[in-house]
Amino acid sequence: MLPTNSMRIEEIQVGFRYRKELGDLRTLADSISEVGLLHPVVVTPEGRLIAGQRRLGTCRLLGWDEVPVTVVDLYQAARGEAHENFVHKDLLPSEIVALKRAIELLERRTARERQGSRTDLCLPATVAECQGAARDKIARYLGVGKTTIDRAEAVVEAAEEEPEEYGHLVEQMDRSGKVAGAYRRLEVLKQARQLEATPPGCRTVRFR
Repeated sequence: MLPTNSMRIEEIQVGFRYRKELGDLRTLADSISEVGLLHPVVVTPEGRLIAGQRRLGTCRLLGWDEVPVTVVDLYQAARGEAHENFVHKDLLPSEIVALKRAIELLERRTARERQGSRTDLCLPATVAECQGAARDKIARYLGVGKTTIDRAEAVVEAAEEEPEEYGHLVEQMDRSGKVAGAYRRLEVLKQARQLEATPPGCRTVRFR
């Protein structure tokens, strides 16, 4: 199992996050007040936040001084080296995506160092290679299939681009742990939108 400890909220470094707005935290606050924090936030040993920004913000809103944390060694994950007793279900699907993105940053940094820090050499192909390398290492580290990681990321990306349309899919995915089901639902919703946007007489979209 991943180590779970407590950390003072003020010691957790949020830094750059993909999520710009935390949204309405009242529902989450009510849930945490009633049943506690079911899923600890995910941090590095140095206290840098990997996943759980809304949970962290809600706990701060509730006046908590400390919050349960799941500690992930980012460099160990970047090497794809898992503990013998590691259980990947410790992390939610959206947290797996967040961890993959954190590894991507390390891969890009390493790539720039290999290129002599020349940013003009960081071509799109290099970015794609970093993404692929991060996915492969996270798959080894977590014992999760690469397809599962790609599908989870597709759901998260859709929710980030259009939260009102697809945000609920991430919540469903994390709650159930079923990435394939959320991904299929995403595909159906996208195809339905495409069909609605297609002029009558030209509709050839096939639903899966």
